Amino acid sequence: MSLASIGAAILTIAVFWGVRMLADGAARGHPLANPVLWSAVVVVALLRIGDIGIAAYRDAARPLLTLLDLSVVALAMPLVASVRSAGRQIGHVLLALVGGGVTAMASAVGLACLFGLSRPLVQALSVKSISSGFAIALMDRFGGPAPLAAGLVVTTGMIGALTLPPILKRLGYRDEEMGLATGQAAHIVGTDALLRRSRTAGAHAALAMALSGLIGAALLPLIWPLIS
Repeated sequence: MSLASIGAAILTIAVFWGVRMLADGAARGHPLANPVLWSAVVVVALLRIGDIGIAAYRDAARPLLTLLDLSVVALAMPLVASVRSAGRQIGHVLLALVGGGVTAMASAVGLACLFGLSRPLVQALSVKSISSGFAIALMDRFGGPAPLAAGLVVTTGMIGALTLPPILKRLGYRDEEMGLATGQAAHIVGTDALLRRSRTAGAHAALAMALSGLIGAALLPLIWPLIS
């Protein structure tokens, strides 16, 4: 690993750690204080100050993508635990999540095409409803715009985390149902927010987030020829 790669890794990890501490402390885990979003803002600001190009930073930080791949695989641990907690309802949960995943991807791509959005934006929107680890890995695999996809994923997660829990709570849904809906629609941002409020809702959100990533990974190859 080159000195540039080491420096990029240290910068990225240090900024994320600092922002995460602020988000957990001063912001008390509010969805708007998303560590991924604000870490990116801080890193870009530091690169501008240091007159370092985004392309150079991306190339130097490429070894960190290996850790991203490992984080996706590590989702198997909460997935197994959540499947066990779902028990006999796992069949209904899977059916609901598959339906939600198909609807989310089809509606995003369909509306984007209907309004004549650019091809890269359509591709990025196709993965907006799955967690960033899956979205970036899929975009890299298929040659899509990974940075744009990551930004849309974070934005989608923040909107979902801010709006879904209060709406579902007002409608009288249980923690389990709220967790599944929020985990699928708002992935890691929504899951992180729910874990601070309810262990049950957070566990079901983690299950929905992980399974939605797998569902998205299975669906994207089917529609990619239409949007590439």
